Amino acid sequence: MVASKGSLKSAEGELGRTMEYNVQLASDPCQGNCGVWKLPTEKENFKKDYSVPNFGADPDMEGTINSLKIA
Repeated sequence: MVASKGSLKSAEGELGRTMEYNVQLASDPCQGNCGVWKLPTEKENFKKDYSVPNFGADPDMEGTINSLKIA
């Protein structure tokens, strides 16, 4: 954090401007009257809880796990 803060101050000095506006201070990026970012009120109409095929373990991962057992 100390190094980052120093780098920020250095960059601000070189650019001649502060970077405070780049810091998100609240969890909601849209504060105030922001009609574009409203949550959907209608029920979502995409398919949910669909089945996903299981093709077994990835061979590369099996090799890695086997290498760890050997090591």
